[in-house]
Amino acid sequence: MATRSENLPVLPQVASKLLTMIDDPVTSTKTLEAIIERDPAIVAKVLKVAGSAFYGGIPAGTTSRAIAVLGMNTVKSLVVGLVFQQVVGNKGQSSRFNKIEFWRHSLAVASASKVLAMILKNQNAEALYFAGMMHDIGILVLDRFDREEFDTALKIAKEENMSLINAEGKVYPYSHAQVGEILSKKWGLNLIQSSAVRYHHNPKDESCGLSQSTAIIHLADVLAHRSGFKNQAPTAPPPEADPEVLEFLEIPEAQLEPIEAAVCKEVSRMTEIFGVAA
Repeated sequence: MATRSENLPVLPQVASKLLTMIDDPVTSTKTLEAIIERDPAIVAKVLKVAGSAFYGGIPAGTTSRAIAVLGMNTVKSLVVGLVFQQVVGNKGQSSRFNKIEFWRHSLAVASASKVLAMILKNQNAEALYFAGMMHDIGILVLDRFDREEFDTALKIAKEENMSLINAEGKVYPYSHAQVGEILSKKWGLNLIQSSAVRYHHNPKDESCGLSQSTAIIHLADVLAHRSGFKNQAPTAPPPEADPEVLEFLEIPEAQLEPIEAAVCKEVSRMTEIFGVAA
């Protein structure tokens, strides 16, 4: 796969600039507005959401007004979702790959990551939302470049009731997490995000030691599965959170169920906003 890295998809220029700005806590409304207005598709979606029933049903009219109605944090999350939707929308290869299921799982992990970051007072909540959304991006690469092998891995996962990561181990000498790390570096994602992509299944293997950010993405992935967003392995038992990660984050088990409920609610809301079929 590394030999094909020069053929991996390039993040569109506007999307790349927006995602860089999202990481910056001092990004101004005017600056964000100027970048958003370079992409008519993003402008249209932002205006549509700002004028939806969720926000009073009054047309925003302008991008600046839409940002004022939605708030900076909502706009940032919306832009991340739009960029991701464009990436997922690229033509896939495997007939077994359910992109709607993939989208919903990714959104669930992003939502759980943000909730956990807020609970833990982590200052990188927006970056972690993006990392959660992108954590399985390597799966899209496998679908695009290794269709037959990926199709086999999906078949194994569904027929043998196992997670996709374990099924991949029967087919590939690498995992979607490793492939995702290659793509994340090509896209210029920051270290928090690329580490989360690479180590979300095995956070204790992180090269610089277990970090709170990667631990959050790991737990968010577990919570997404427990909430029913299982990503290509509908009958597989949900993964267990690493006990050392729970201890490291100091998150009591009793607090996880309310987070799962919040994730389900947020996925339902965002699914409607983005117009993704259930």
